[in-house]
Amino acid sequence: MRSTPFDTFFKPFAAENDQVPVAGLGDDALGDGTGVLLVVKGDAFLTLQYLSEPANDAAARALAEVAVSRLPWR
Repeated sequence: MRSTPFDTFFKPFAAENDQVPVAGLGDDALGDGTGVLLVVKGDAFLTLQYLSEPANDAAARALAEVAVSRLPWR
């Protein structure tokens, strides 16, 4: 399998940035528990920041799911 920019520039630093994999979102996704999600689907990359106090990961994921459903998936 070919390495992607996500594999090169984001995944290796996930632990030091307190990011964990988010299952079932795009082809690959990371979240940090503060409403920030990094999502890859095909050759598209989405960064989502859902700003609220307190952090609302469920709302961030719901918004990301809608956005990802509309991404191209080449």
